Amino acid sequence: MKFLEDVESEHDSAKRTITKFGPNVAQKDSRIDEGISVSKLPPRLKYLLNETEKRGIKLLLMPAGMTRRSENTTYYDKRNNIINWRIEWLLSSGLIKTVSKVSETTTCLEAFTSAMKLDPTNKTIEFNIETNVPGEAWERIEGDQQFIDIFKNRTIVEFPRIKVGEIVA
Repeated sequence: MKFLEDVESEHDSAKRTITKFGPNVAQKDSRIDEGISVSKLPPRLKYLLNETEKRGIKLLLMPAGMTRRSENTTYYDKRNNIINWRIEWLLSSGLIKTVSKVSETTTCLEAFTSAMKLDPTNKTIEFNIETNVPGEAWERIEGDQQFIDIFKNRTIVEFPRIKVGEIVA
């Protein structure tokens, strides 16, 4: 019986949190989702959503309180007119390396070799980006492309995830 009481208590607590902070943020297409408008987002997220839209990127934000949302450090730098991304690298060994403040003007290969402290000379690395499209989990991308070009016309949930294949010297 104690278990059911605990569940009810947690449910009530979650309901109060949702009422206070909103059940979800607006998705970029509709601007309104479940009654919460983009205007209620913090300014840094409003700027980020506007700038990603200008660049042809569909950025989806998770509901407040979700892990992926709280981990996201992607931001728009107004002074330099650049988006600095948080990128999650999924290595073939199963390890995950997360890097913040990766400029959209950086190439995929430069960002990865910098994050892993590798010499980029004569490296052949296969990169695949998460597509967030049903039926198509990953899509191959070129390492010499800048992120601003890679992310154009894509849907990104909070921040990009990139799978890294074998590194051949």
